[in-house]
Amino acid sequence: MSLNLPSLNWLRVFEAAARHESFARAAQELNMSAAAVSQQVRALEDRLRRPLFERQAHAVRLTEAGRAYLPSIQQALSTVDSATHGLFGAAPGQQLFVQCEPMFAQGLLARFLPRYCEAHPEVAVTVTTISQWRGGLREVADLEIVFGQTATLGRDSEALLGERLYPVARAGLAQEITGAADLLQHR
Repeated sequence: MSLNLPSLNWLRVFEAAARHESFARAAQELNMSAAAVSQQVRALEDRLRRPLFERQAHAVRLTEAGRAYLPSIQQALSTVDSATHGLFGAAPGQQLFVQCEPMFAQGLLARFLPRYCEAHPEVAVTVTTISQWRGGLREVADLEIVFGQTATLGRDSEALLGERLYPVARAGLAQEITGAADLLQHR
């Protein structure tokens, strides 16, 4: 076994930053400053001699190398967590990582999450929003809420809500539309 491993703390910080796609949110989760997160990620990148994130003004994105590295790091950290739990018992609390569309988080989840947290104080809930379903995020989240048909999302998906779609038009134009066929006459 090689002992030429990167720091476990660097890997923990990388995983949080990658999961949140944000140094600031990772810092919040880890009780660090965003500058400290950035510094630890930079140290890991220097050690690996490869960038793991593309840095932009107010955002970070995983590079191809970062995306390839993330699942292995998550599995390794999970293995350490499981071994620790198995040998020494459970930590005092549980964590639940939820990823969902921003509209769902702001609209529905924001209304019900406080009640859940009050009823289950032993569970620390972390919500991360995603702008579109990219697949492959299941290694990161315990629960993923996305828009789509259950048939296209896989066996582990379950329908939560239905939706009703309806056209919207200016008042004058809306009066001309009396049935679905009338929609074909307009852009």
